[in-house]
Amino acid sequence: MSIEIQTVDYDNEVPFEILAGKTFRSVEQTEVYNDDHIVFETVDGEILVLAHKQDCCESVYIEDICGDLGDLVGFPILLAEKVYSEGRGPIRDEQGDFRDEYEEGEENYESDESYTWTFYKLSTIKGSVTIRWYGTSNGYYSESVELYQLPGGRQGIESGRQDAQNKFNDALARSQQVHK
Repeated sequence: MSIEIQTVDYDNEVPFEILAGKTFRSVEQTEVYNDDHIVFETVDGEILVLAHKQDCCESVYIEDICGDLGDLVGFPILLAEKVYSEGRGPIRDEQGDFRDEYEEGEENYESDESYTWTFYKLSTIKGSVTIRWYGTSNGYYSESVELYQLPGGRQGIESGRQDAQNKFNDALARSQQVHK
């Protein structure tokens, strides 16, 4: 069953490790406004979203998913681990050649000034999945990916969708009154 996420409440960040012991009803890769998300729904109706909070001048996306997300459904999560590395991007000189170190006063052409690899590892008795995210920026903006809990779970989503529909219907009715 697909869950349509309209927005993520970035104030409700929770540690990724809280997924250990939970059992998922569904796990889906999706996009919200062209940004990658992984949406987890527990058998208790709780909704958690793995996402990057987009700011301005960074690019963060799912580079690869190793394993089958379906292996995470219906069995308790035995391992929920976040591993990351960050640093400066590769050095490319004016000729386009890569090197390991900068020389005194040298500029870095056409590379990521800052990057972060984030690996999210999840396992059940059925299988394991590693979700690999890659983020790059000029070094000023965050490249992190975090887990967010949606208030109210599935009920909160349905309630929010109904509220939005009601507001739309009210605005439409007011608009029709004005144009009579």
